[in-house]
Amino acid sequence: MAFVYHRTVYLRDTDGAGVVYFLNFLAICHEAYEESLAAAGVPLEVLPGSRGVVMPVVYTQADFRRPLFCGDHLEVTALPRAVSSTEYELVYTVRRQGAEPVVSRALTRHVCIDPGSRQRQDLPPALLDWLARWGEPHQTSPAAAP
Repeated sequence: MAFVYHRTVYLRDTDGAGVVYFLNFLAICHEAYEESLAAAGVPLEVLPGSRGVVMPVVYTQADFRRPLFCGDHLEVTALPRAVSSTEYELVYTVRRQGAEPVVSRALTRHVCIDPGSRQRQDLPPALLDWLARWGEPHQTSPAAAP
């Protein structure tokens, strides 16, 4: 079951043309990721490396099908899935609330590493629980386009 995040597009999210700037779009997706972690009970303070683990983004892609404007009310669906014992990805689907067509899609891939050695390590139990709640914990997926 994917996590659903609701968000309004603010003026600060847009560029000079009045549409959501692509980097801000990825930031909105990252907000959905953080909210899904919090909703699953994963304390966000364990993620920045204070507990011996970091999960940097190692790959991202986005597909913009329709523009998003200030005032749009968004529904961001975040579906995490395990890629390996050390790696996971999130597939994001964005729609305007109450609208059927997909406005955009994105994908981020994260690798779990030790902050000191920078070597891969297995996903911590809290992340495995998060995957079990919102995603597909046992599915291995190739680098598929969203």
